[in-house]
Amino acid sequence: MARRIFPDEGSRLVYQVAAALLPAITNVTVVHLYTDSAGTIAADCLDMDGNPINDSNPLLVDGYSRIPLFRGPADGTDVLYAVIAGGPPTAIYARTDDRLDDVEARAAVLGHATDAAAIAAAAGTAGLNKLVIVQEPDQGGLVLYGAQDTNLGNDIIGYDYRGAPKWWLKNAGGIGANDWIGTSRDLSQEPNNRVDIYGYRTQNALAEFSWAGPPGNMISFTNACQEHFETDRAGNKGDWVVAFGAGSQVSVLEEHPNPASSANVIQLEAHTTSMTAVTGTGFYGYPVTAGDTYSVIAHLKAVATVRSPQVGLQWFNSSGGFISQSVGSAVATNTSSYTKVTSGALTAPGGATYAAVTVYYPTTVAGELHKLSGAAMYHSTETEWSPPFVVQPFGSWGQAAVGDLWRRRTGTLQQTLYVCTTGGLPHQQVWAAAGSPGLSTSTPAATAASGSAGTATDAARSDHVHAAPQLSSTNPVALGTAAAGSATASARQDHVHPTTGLLATSALSSATPVAAASTGAAGSSSNVARADHVHPTGGTDWATYTPTLSNVTVGNGTSTGRYKLLDSKTMVFRTIFTLGSTSSITGAVAIGLPGGVTADTTVTQRAQSRAFDSSAGAIDYGIATINATSVASIVTTIGGTDVNTTVPFTWASGDTLSVWGIAELV
Repeated sequence: MARRIFPDEGSRLVYQVAAALLPAITNVTVVHLYTDSAGTIAADCLDMDGNPINDSNPLLVDGYSRIPLFRGPADGTDVLYAVIAGGPPTAIYARTDDRLDDVEARAAVLGHATDAAAIAAAAGTAGLNKLVIVQEPDQGGLVLYGAQDTNLGNDIIGYDYRGAPKWWLKNAGGIGANDWIGTSRDLSQEPNNRVDIYGYRTQNALAEFSWAGPPGNMISFTNACQEHFETDRAGNKGDWVVAFGAGSQVSVLEEHPNPASSANVIQLEAHTTSMTAVTGTGFYGYPVTAGDTYSVIAHLKAVATVRSPQVGLQWFNSSGGFISQSVGSAVATNTSSYTKVTSGALTAPGGATYAAVTVYYPTTVAGELHKLSGAAMYHSTETEWSPPFVVQPFGSWGQAAVGDLWRRRTGTLQQTLYVCTTGGLPHQQVWAAAGSPGLSTSTPAATAASGSAGTATDAARSDHVHAAPQLSSTNPVALGTAAAGSATASARQDHVHPTTGLLATSALSSATPVAAASTGAAGSSSNVARADHVHPTGGTDWATYTPTLSNVTVGNGTSTGRYKLLDSKTMVFRTIFTLGSTSSITGAVAIGLPGGVTADTTVTQRAQSRAFDSSAGAIDYGIATINATSVASIVTTIGGTDVNTTVPFTWASGDTLSVWGIAELV
């Protein structure tokens, strides 16, 4: 087979990943060619003049940042792997025309062969009886015929670079896809209709999901299901840790099936005579309300030693301080299957602001192993597990949108439909049962003058109507002839006040209302307010400012900020500092608030922070203290000390430090 010409236009351009741009690679960069994806077997290639490509005659990226044309191996290989500037082996393909010529050649063979074995050998498909690629009478496009009593398996199948099937057409009928299938007008748009491997169905940006358990799992998908949602679906331990242990004592294992219907679980390793595994604690816990009821579910399995663990919550106050731990009853596990362990009702203690899901083993031996799958936290008392709803928005995932639906299967022919009334992340979502469930079944009593005012905790029935008898039979008197008073009887249905003589136009105030001001004194008005009388909200529009930075050399970096006064006492703000090549951090960083405002320091006020290491692609969140005119003491999870020259990492060009929050002003 002749050597094919490489590469096609889709894989010629070469770029190098940088912090903010994708700069072209210079024409002195060598292109190393291999026949395997690991980049270990050098390819036997020629330049366009027929000379071997080797160390003395290297293939160089040209001045337009393109791989020059060259001739591939003599065996007709149509895919090679290029390594450039130390990057990973990347697939490049022969020119499209060369590959189409090969398809035409194969079509010529397969279109006229009559022997099944010859056709199968040419197509590389065992059991193939006939393959029509070019059009024939009443047969257009690609048509495959299987030999009698021979199973072709998958007629057409596509694999990713790791050899995993991505899509396929089955000879028995049906189309398969490993991820999701969608329909859209444009490949760059969100599909109008979409189904995925998790069971979500999305139509015009609204999603629907079905599960035997209830909606409302508050924790993240990685904490609940031990893998990434969509994307690469790789195993992930979330922020589960073994308290007071090393990070390696929580690890990800590929194991399926499992209670979470994912491909991965996490393994916990005890390091002392008891073990407590928790999700993020303190400020990194899930928001809770003191006095409310919560519950926890987790599925646990012993690797070798059977124990009786408990599940529950650790409670933290608004400052991130530990309050207490609440757990349910102990349940014995086994080594052959996962055991569902539930906490029952857990009441958040006074002062509780955050909670961390916890799995507690009262007795362990250092080194023993236990597995966890399918965890949940609910803002109610639940005993059935379900994953969090995380299919919104398309492409970035992690949330639910208002109007999304959850169908809970409660029996063979029974289900309850829930509607998302508050969207957002799992701990922000609110779901309400649709239709009539939960409405009052009591018959309303007749209206009576002796009835006293009261309250009801049940919603009204759809046929809830007050009776008409016992209405007043007294005709209303003319306006202005009766003094203000009260009535014990209900008004008649035809009780209408006259429209004339109510109020002279001259009695309305003609004064334009003044702007709201914090110095305005309380007062009263003897005039009736005009219909267009509206007080301004007292806030301001968003404005920009340049934050002052302490212990920072800005250099050619940028420091920007925006703020908005909600009223005279409340301000929201956000800032970001992007380091340039001449920027540096010389000590503990402090970031100034906008000029003209002073934060109230009689109360403790906090802000949030985000440090981004552009070279490693790492993000580290933290908290900071709001002082009178600045935000200081920025503490991150790595290092545990104020952000400085080397915390949470050594700062360099392209790195960013962001701070945002709400401040109460004096």
